[in-house]
Amino acid sequence: YLKGRLPFGYWFVWLFVFINFSFQLVASAGCILKKKTEVMVALLFSVLAMQSLVYTVLWSWSFFLRNLALTGGLVLLLADSQEAKRIVFAGVPEMEGAKSKTYFQLFGRVMLVVMFFTLVHFDMSLSHWIITIIAAALMVLVVIGYKTKVSALSLAVFLLVTNMFVN
Repeated sequence: YLKGRLPFGYWFVWLFVFINFSFQLVASAGCILKKKTEVMVALLFSVLAMQSLVYTVLWSWSFFLRNLALTGGLVLLLADSQEAKRIVFAGVPEMEGAKSKTYFQLFGRVMLVVMFFTLVHFDMSLSHWIITIIAAALMVLVVIGYKTKVSALSLAVFLLVTNMFVN
């Protein structure tokens, strides 16, 4: 595909595929093992950026939304890896509410909702509308953070089963 689409030679295409594969494999393993997560997220983000540019899907609306969702997932991963670092200054009161981890989590959750919008079509049958409404309800639970792990797991299993039957 890339050899026919891009004006570059065989070696560029081979190098691009090798770099993508290597970065994804190493970064995914690092994230699963929780080793240098910030570096691994940067590698995954670079893969996302490279693929967007090389495959020229940056200006396609659905791929743009999916890329935003992937960015949201990476931000959630980054937020999960951050430890609460407390800096205490003598005599200065602390604010407990606003932390960067909370904002990262909110951004990541909102970007995952953006991905959900790519699945919604307005010319669907009744069964697709029911599936969409159930998935939307689970998505809202994930976004607001209500029993997030259970809601996210339920959403993932629901979408997996739905995808297996629909596709």
